[in-house]
Amino acid sequence: MEDINIEIISEKDDIYCNCPECSSMIEIISINEQDNKIEFKCQNCNKKGTKEIRIKEFLEKINNNSMNKENIDSCKIHNNNKFISYCFDCNSHLCNECLKLRNHLYHNKNNIIEIQPIEEELNIMEEIINVYKKKIDTLEEKKLNEIKQLNDSLIENKNKSKKEYQEKINKSNKNKEKELKESENKYKSDIEEIKKNYMNLLNSRKKAYEKDKEAIENKFKLNENKEKETYDKKTKELENQCKLKILEIN
Repeated sequence: MEDINIEIISEKDDIYCNCPECSSMIEIISINEQDNKIEFKCQNCNKKGTKEIRIKEFLEKINNNSMNKENIDSCKIHNNNKFISYCFDCNSHLCNECLKLRNHLYHNKNNIIEIQPIEEELNIMEEIINVYKKKIDTLEEKKLNEIKQLNDSLIENKNKSKKEYQEKINKSNKNKEKELKESENKYKSDIEEIKKNYMNLLNSRKKAYEKDKEAIENKFKLNENKEKETYDKKTKELENQCKLKILEIN
């Protein structure tokens, strides 16, 4: 079945008796339900034969053709009298009063009642329209279900993405805390190692200092003893010299 916009479909008595190409009355020759086609004859635009058209295209053209209003409306000239004939020469509908004017006396005309769809044809058309309506209702329901499924899927994916994002954030925070803890422990370990090395170096230098101090003290003590010996020796020599001079003087 083809998709048809049901909004273009009017009452069946109003839409099936004029040509989709012009406002002329048509005679429906056959309706192919299987292929959804209609065969009709228009005395105005295809006098040499019949024309076959898909029902969907037929209805759309009827709706778009502003001239089809001629076939729907009653005669505005003669108190809204119902049209009973169609003049092919003037391409216009005629009511009973129009015919009485005799302006179309020798024109090529058709009685509307002779070419209007019969009840069986109208019933077939109505059944086809109902099928289209049911299909449209089904498609509309399917569309709503698909929209709902898409919305549900969107919400589900959104929640899933949000959950995954939160999990990544939590994991990232845990990793960050772990890295910070490891870094802190390494920092403390490095500080302890530096402190240990520093104390070892300090002790080593202290020992070296104590050793150097002892050596220096021993050196100065040795020098001091040598100087004292030298001093004592010189002092004794001076005393002896003084004693000799005193003896010489006496």
